[in-house]
This record gives sequence, C-alpha cells and structure tokens, in this order.
Amino acid sequence: MEEKFTAEKFGINVLFDLRKLGLEFLTTDVVTTRGFIKRDEDGLGRFVRALAEGIHYYKTHKAQSMEVMARYMRNTDRKVMEVGYDFNAEEYERKP
Repeated sequence: MEEKFTAEKFGINVLFDLRKLGLEFLTTDVVTTRGFIKRDEDGLGRFVRALAEGIHYYKTHKAQSMEVMARYMRNTDRKVMEVGYDFNAEEYERKP
C-alpha cells in the first residue's frame, strides 16, 4: 500500500482509508453565493472550465504536475511526490 509507505515515513499510523469504505465524501469544495452567481454567471462559467482544464492537465502531465507539487511542498522525495500525485489523480473526478 503506497499510502502506508508515505504515512509511515512521517510517523503517521493509518487507521483506515475512507476511499475503501465505499462512501462519497468531499476532498475539495468550492462554494459561492446565489448573488455572486447571478452577478457574474460568465465569470463562474470561466472558473469551472479552468478548473476542469486544470484537472485534465494534472492527470495527463504527471511529471510536470509532480514538479509543481514538489516546488510548492518543498519536498524532493520523488516517491512521496508520486504517492501524493497518484492519490490525487484517483480522487479528482473526471468531470467536476
């Protein structure tokens, strides 16, 4: 189990993996008000398209995505980055 490798490396004990329970749960959430939607429907549409394009890029450009992750996480351990990447790539829905 790759996640266990990463968790143990940081001294964390894995109790259970929510993904394996078959339950739906939020990992990332984007919220706004009805007022904002009414005021800037076009901007909201551009945001959702950009989010979908970002997810697509992430899932189709693994090496580049891992480089960005490593830079912002300030981590050079390739195995840790790969485990994190694989976890996120699996979690991101194909169509948000």
